[in-house]
Amino acid sequence: MPEITPCPADDALEPYCTTCGGRASIFTGRGGRWLHYTGQPDDCTVDPYDPGHVPAIGWRPAPGIVIVAR
Repeated sequence: MPEITPCPADDALEPYCTTCGGRASIFTGRGGRWLHYTGQPDDCTVDPYDPGHVPAIGWRPAPGIVIVAR
């Protein structure tokens, strides 16, 4: 099982798969596992899929969020 990097304390980040760059999330209705998905959570068009590997979770800025360096 791949190592999961803990989420930093920053609300502007989203989980993703560091292996392929795909979006990932935990789906409680599918056993509470991390899964890849397509679609948009905001408009309920999320569709989990199997790319042939388990997600290796990392964190990146969420789309639409602007991060300003200090």
